[in-house]
Amino acid sequence: MTTTPTNLPVPSESPRDLKFNAGKIDEFVTAMVNTYADRFGIQHYTIEGLRWLAQQAIAQFGYITLDSFEDGNTLTLPNQVLRLEATGEYYRWDGSFLPNGKIVPASSTPESTGGIGVGAWLSVGDSTLRGDLLSGHKAALVGYGTGTVKDALDSLYQRGGYIAHFDDYPGVVGDGVHDDTAGMNAATLDVALKGGGTLFGSFGKKYRINGTVYVTSNTIIDFRMAEVIGNRGTGTQPTLETATLKSGALVSNISSVNETEIIEYLIIKNARVSNCHLFFNSKNFNKGCSLQNLKERNCLKFVNGSRSFFSSYHNIELRDGSDVTVPLFDFTGENNDMLFSEVSGVVEFFMRFSGGTTAVRFNGGSFEGGQVGWDMQNDCLGVVWDSVYVEAVQGVAFRFLYAGTCQVKWTANYLNYVDIVFQGPDATGALFGVFDESNSLVNVGSTVGTFTYRGIKGFDSPRCYIRDTERSVINGTNVLPSNVHFSPASNIEQINVVESAGAGDVAFKNIVTGGVVPVKRTGNIGKSIPNIVAGCTHAAFQPGNTSVTILLDTKLNYSDLLFAKYSLVVSASSGNTPIFGDIFGTQVSRRDPNTTIGISLVNASGFARLEIGPFTSTGGAYTLTGAVQLLS
Repeated sequence: MTTTPTNLPVPSESPRDLKFNAGKIDEFVTAMVNTYADRFGIQHYTIEGLRWLAQQAIAQFGYITLDSFEDGNTLTLPNQVLRLEATGEYYRWDGSFLPNGKIVPASSTPESTGGIGVGAWLSVGDSTLRGDLLSGHKAALVGYGTGTVKDALDSLYQRGGYIAHFDDYPGVVGDGVHDDTAGMNAATLDVALKGGGTLFGSFGKKYRINGTVYVTSNTIIDFRMAEVIGNRGTGTQPTLETATLKSGALVSNISSVNETEIIEYLIIKNARVSNCHLFFNSKNFNKGCSLQNLKERNCLKFVNGSRSFFSSYHNIELRDGSDVTVPLFDFTGENNDMLFSEVSGVVEFFMRFSGGTTAVRFNGGSFEGGQVGWDMQNDCLGVVWDSVYVEAVQGVAFRFLYAGTCQVKWTANYLNYVDIVFQGPDATGALFGVFDESNSLVNVGSTVGTFTYRGIKGFDSPRCYIRDTERSVINGTNVLPSNVHFSPASNIEQINVVESAGAGDVAFKNIVTGGVVPVKRTGNIGKSIPNIVAGCTHAAFQPGNTSVTILLDTKLNYSDLLFAKYSLVVSASSGNTPIFGDIFGTQVSRRDPNTTIGISLVNASGFARLEIGPFTSTGGAYTLTGAVQLLS
């Protein structure tokens, strides 16, 4: 039964208080709680509480380290710790220091001088933890949120794929001398076995690959602008080659059956590439695949591609080392839906496409200083060059010599110092497309050193139906510029020149005064054959101040074979008068109901002239608008 103490002041000699205090002494000595209450209800520390208080002080002020169990020592303070040299672990004495401290003889261990546990030696070092962290446990031992670091990393891998570094694999040195092929293959295989992920290189490293490193789907290889050095001069193996995972190994897919062993979501980027016989050999380099941010020097070939669908190439710079017979990019066997963005080459032979090419676009980029830019062979459908820069080409910029049926387009390209801009196909090829006025061809006929850049547009193939729009003025002449070569199949147009005598004379595109009446020219323009319209000019014959006759001179040959239409409007002080009709040989036929202004056809030095008038106009002012159209 619990004794109830009195409320007598201290010191009390009441037997009840003495008995109560005897129980409190036992509580002070043996209780495992930190405090107890006296007979007045006031809290005091137990021995366990004092030990806890000492631990807090130690934690706040730190440990004093001493050597050692092997050497022997004496501890006098709770925050002194003694090292066991055999393990590197530190121990604190948790027992009594009376009467002369805790004496540890030489050649001792914690077990031989009191044991390990509460009230004896307690480990305070981290050697055990460090050992665990160096073992296979690692991140599983470190807390993070409601789980561990391992849990967080596993979640990250599941969302972003496996992450690895080439430098972590045995055999990868990256000094530019050691052959890193085997170690880098171990890295790409490891990522493939993990189901895909990202492989990083290290900036400043030079990875020498004397053999071939195999790469596969669902992999991002980011070299972080390290240099990749190939085997040109010592071997012919490709530096990188597409492969698929078979029985735990990466096996080349280059010889695979078409439509099998597809490569998807393979990205290779951020590298300086040098001295390769062939940098990248690929087949079925398809959906989501890309080469990005690559800088090449001294490679014989850069890419071999077969059956590449939906792939892209971005920000690639190629320079030096090429051969006029070997293209840097060589695509064979049906390559469709490809994008080249800011791909530039200062090389002898830039690109070749053969075996069937569909939906390929070149955006930006350049070709400079070489012999062959783009060599388009076999069928090429839906191929577009947009905003490409071409310069200093002593050979052919766009070669279709071995083409089949092609549909192509050039828009907003700049061609400077080019000898042959376009070379058409032989008699079996057929080309359709547009080379419009947004393209600039400059420095035609200019000589640099001893070489003259002719700027030849070779539209003279029998089945070359490219529609070419000329920017040079050919009005009033019967010839095209000498650099434009054409055939009966050619479709050549010229930008119409619009002139006016005053600011108020031009109301819309084809309205002119005192200058050219625009005539659309298409077909065999400039050839010395009948029925060619090279331009119409007009002048006013004024026998009186108010009586006007317009002399409209055309470049239509005046002959019995002439067939044309005219549609004109005469604007004078008396009003607007439409005049329209047909020309049959040497006869003019009117279709408009007007009878106040006459029109007749005369022979003017072998060309057809329409005389319109006379009519009355104050001060002789008039405006003539409209067009003359050749029909045959």
